[in-house]
Amino acid sequence: MYDDDRFRFTPPESESDDMERRENALNARIASFEDIVRKTKISTAERIEHLTAGESELSARWDELREAIDALTRREDGLRRREESIARKAAELDERESDLRQKIETFRARSEKVLSQIREQKEEVRRLISARLG
Repeated sequence: MYDDDRFRFTPPESESDDMERRENALNARIASFEDIVRKTKISTAERIEHLTAGESELSARWDELREAIDALTRREDGLRRREESIARKAAELDERESDLRQKIETFRARSEKVLSQIREQKEEVRRLISARLG
């Protein structure tokens, strides 16, 4: 089966049908593969978009948490300073209380001494009055 004009081999009709059927099958497989690739690209793009949105949400949440931690740290520092101030004031009050107790004891000792002297003088005055009257 040669073509007289061109000296080419032309396959018989059954071979041509088989070739056409194989070519159609190949084209169908190529189309199926292209469809799979297209769907994969779309799916990948959607997944990337989803991941990007998730990353943005996580980043925003991270920023919120960082701000909250910073606020808590500032608050903790303020409370620590107040606690130190209260501790200093408590120490000052304890010292003042100690000084006052010491002064009270000194005053009590003096007042007892003065009261004792007053009693003695009172007794002496009574004796003098009794001696003059009696």
